Amino acid sequence: MLMWLHIQNAHIFAPRDLGVCDLLCWNGHIVAVGPDLKASHADLETFDAGGRILLPGLIDSHIHIMGASGANGPAHRTPDLPISRIARTGVTTVVS
Repeated sequence: MLMWLHIQNAHIFAPRDLGVCDLLCWNGHIVAVGPDLKASHADLETFDAGGRILLPGLIDSHIHIMGASGANGPAHRTPDLPISRIARTGVTTVVS
């Protein structure tokens, strides 16, 4: 099913700071970004971001998902990193 999404009043970094504006997506693709976008469509879902930050997903190119090192023995190894902790920071892609 094709779907329209209208995000209003988001502080957008794309990655340049665009300030508070709106974003219009169709089927997962951004089709417009700008202040006070007007959109109407039968399949439109609207979300008011209320000034929250909207930015592209971040890539962490050096991460230790299963803990790090332990060069001084198992007691010194850092713990595994849960996906929930990664996602909360805006990271959408990791390279381990």
